[in-house]
Amino acid sequence: MNASDLDFLEEHPDFGTSHLFFPPSCSYADLRFFDERLLRDPANRSRIDALFLARLKQKTFSVLWNPVDKKFIFPISPFRGNEAYARKKHKRLQPLIDTYGDRDFSVAVGKSRGTELRKVSALLLTFTFAREGGSAELLTHGFPVKRWNAWDAWEALKGSKSLLNQFKVELSRIVGSTYGSCTVKEGCRDDYPAPHMIVLLDHPVLAHRYGKTWLLGGGATDRKMVDKIQEAWERIAGSYCKVSPIVGKEGFAYVFKYIQKSVDSSVASVSELSPEQLTCFNTHRNQALHHLNDVVSPAFRQRLGVLDEQLNLLDTDRKELKQNIRERDRLLAVIDAKGGLGVLKFLPEASRYWEVCAAIERLRRSIEDLKLEFSPWFYLRGGFSGIEEAQAFAVSSGFVEV
Repeated sequence: MNASDLDFLEEHPDFGTSHLFFPPSCSYADLRFFDERLLRDPANRSRIDALFLARLKQKTFSVLWNPVDKKFIFPISPFRGNEAYARKKHKRLQPLIDTYGDRDFSVAVGKSRGTELRKVSALLLTFTFAREGGSAELLTHGFPVKRWNAWDAWEALKGSKSLLNQFKVELSRIVGSTYGSCTVKEGCRDDYPAPHMIVLLDHPVLAHRYGKTWLLGGGATDRKMVDKIQEAWERIAGSYCKVSPIVGKEGFAYVFKYIQKSVDSSVASVSELSPEQLTCFNTHRNQALHHLNDVVSPAFRQRLGVLDEQLNLLDTDRKELKQNIRERDRLLAVIDAKGGLGVLKFLPEASRYWEVCAAIERLRRSIEDLKLEFSPWFYLRGGFSGIEEAQAFAVSSGFVEV
C-alpha cells in the first residue's frame, strides 16, 4: 500500500473490515498479506494474473561471490516463471532426462516386435480434480465424485498431509515393493492443478500398444494394479487418475515440460498468451501463490543412477537449516513475549534457543564447505533493481577493494 491507500482507509475506517479489495498500488508481493477469501474468489483471478505478470516483467539482480578467485557476478534473480528460473530448473532436471534414455526402463518381450509388447518399469500418473458444475455422481470404480474449486485443489497439494502424500502410502501397498517417484505440480489452462507423478518400479509390468497409444496390462495382474492405483486416488480425492506406461525418453521428458519453460513476459496481458503459454503461466503462478515445489526424491535419482551424494548432502543440510531457522524464530518470539533473554530468570525456551543457534552455525559451515567443492559461487544478496546497484553493494560489502 502507498500513502493514498492509507489515506483512503483512514477516511473510510470500516472499509477494510467490510470489504475485500486490492489497493490500487498493490504488488504481487503484497498478496501474502491478504485475506484468503479474496485470493480464492474466481472474480479476482484476472487481477492476480495481472500482478503476477507485472512481477515477471520486473528484472531484479543478485550478487554472487566466488571466494576462490575473489570475483563477483550479477545474474538476474530467479523468480518462478522467468528465464533465470527456467535455466535453473533445466540445469537440475536435464541430467535426469538424459540418463533415462540410456537405461533399460522399457524392453521388448520375447520374440514380439518392440512396437507391440514391452516390459516397462516407469509409469506416468496424471491426477485430476473434478470440476464444479459436473453432472456425474460416481467415478469409474464406484466412488462418489468430490467437486473441487481451483483454490482448494491447489491447497490440497500442500504440506505433509497432502493428498499426494496420502496417495503414496497407498501406492507402496499396491506395487508391493519400494519405488522412486518424481512429482511435478503442473497447472491447466482453466487454473486447476493436474499433478504428474513418474513412478520407477523395482519390478517391471507389461504394456501393449493399442493404435498409437501404449496401455498398461498384458495380463490380469497388471490390469489389477492399474485398477488399484485408480481406486486409491478416487477414494482419496474423489477424482480420476490416468495411469500410462512410459515407453521412451519423450514420455519421460513430458512431465518436466512446463517447469523448464519461462513465461513470455513481453505480452501486455495474460489474454495474449498462447494456450501452451497459459498452461505454463498457471503452473508457475499457482506454485508461487500456494508455496509449492516439485519433488524429485533421492530414491528416484538413485534408480536413474545419478544420485550425487554431495548434492544430496547439500540439499539435506539446506532443508535442515531452514527448519532450524524457523524454530529459532518461533523460540525467539516466545522468549520476547516473556520479557526477552535479558530477564534475570530461567526461561525453559532459552537453552533450546541457544542449541538451535549452534545448529544453525554448524549447518552454515557445512553448506559452505560442500559448496566450495560442488559450486564455489555464494549468494550474498538479491533484489537489486539494476546491475549498478548490485555492483555498488559488492564494493560496499568489503569483499573487494574500491
